[in-house]
Amino acid sequence: MHPSRDRSLRASIVAAAALLLAHSSAVAEPPKVVKATPDNGDGDVDPGLTELRVEFDRDMSQGGHSICGGGDTFPEISGKVRWIDKRTVVIPVKLKPDHTYDLGINCPAAANFRSAAGEAVEPYPISFKTGGGKPVRGKGKGKPAIEANRAAVK
Repeated sequence: MHPSRDRSLRASIVAAAALLLAHSSAVAEPPKVVKATPDNGDGDVDPGLTELRVEFDRDMSQGGHSICGGGDTFPEISGKVRWIDKRTVVIPVKLKPDHTYDLGINCPAAANFRSAAGEAVEPYPISFKTGGGKPVRGKGKGKPAIEANRAAVK
């Protein structure tokens, strides 16, 4: 083989290998959480909040989920976990005032949050603290806070 053809062939092989490697690493990127409400590190979260929302970077399989954690810092799940669209899951919760919460979206022991293509979501820890206040109630037998506010401005 001619030396210039040999160099050209080697350069083509190296370029093709680099392109293949770059493409395979981009495809291999696991799904990720892009937003959580409340999110990791949030403080003074309203203890009256009734749901956590988690948004992913791609369409997800709605066949399973792994909300990891336990003990006193794990939020009480107060209903059925549900999907509101292909990328957002809602976790109904009951929170206490002035309390620290820790949970994980997927974890090494359980990875059932998966993309529509079946790829496990990268584990995402969420730790937040609620504020000390309790939800405001009006006077009387459990009137909602909005009625108390209306009375206050009259």
